[in-house]
Amino acid sequence: MRQTYLFIAFITIILTSCASTPYEAPKGKYLYFPIDDFFQGETEEEVNKIYRKSFLECENEKMKMQIPAPSTSQSIGSNNYYNEYASGAAYMIALRDRSKYFDNCLELKGFEKKWVPQTFIDEEVKESN
Repeated sequence: MRQTYLFIAFITIILTSCASTPYEAPKGKYLYFPIDDFFQGETEEEVNKIYRKSFLECENEKMKMQIPAPSTSQSIGSNNYYNEYASGAAYMIALRDRSKYFDNCLELKGFEKKWVPQTFIDEEVKESN
């Protein structure tokens, strides 16, 4: 009987200790880097110019994509909630597709998206100053 109480106390301590540590999202951001062997014979300055031009072209093409507006109708009816949910879901899907299009556009132009930890970004900023 005493072993059961000790076991329950042990499990309770473990569960509460795990629940007390907050989740921290990883710090950093995604950056675009040239794909290896895509820009052979180009200098770093030329690759930077190509990146800026490609970034703006992809951004402009992305903005041309139509996104359905979420429904804001105030009509009373049994399907009103469903219609607002469906239009909201379509809106979120369109936003997701728009950002996916942008990533694919840049990759086709020779740049890949990579995660960069915040510590690396901070070190690069210190070195540039």
